[in-house]
Amino acid sequence: MSAATIDSKQANIDWRQLGAPTRREVLARARAGEGHPDPAVAKVAVRWGRAQAALPMKTRLARTALGAVLGAYLAYMINRLLVPDIADSLIQYLSAVVVVIGGTLFFIWWQPKQFRRVAAANERVKS
Repeated sequence: MSAATIDSKQANIDWRQLGAPTRREVLARARAGEGHPDPAVAKVAVRWGRAQAALPMKTRLARTALGAVLGAYLAYMINRLLVPDIADSLIQYLSAVVVVIGGTLFFIWWQPKQFRRVAAANERVKS
């Protein structure tokens, strides 16, 4: 295992240990262009943002596609229960495929921007 992989895993562990409310706050502040006022949290956010942005395209594609496929399958099964007609099922199936492909492409484009935004906003926080 490379040092970058180990560092990425540790960055994810540190990020998860912040707790959901703190992570939401960091992401909200980053969207507004602000870093977190706590330097320790900002440091974790920078490491996590850089690690996530540096992930290979294949890894991001696999994660995003898996989530999109599972979400589309769940939506398809719920619709199938509500509308059991075969013709409508085909339309729902094709709609699910479009959602999977479109969602995957969008998130592959969007995710690295968001990760870089988190890192950049929190780099400006004074230690």
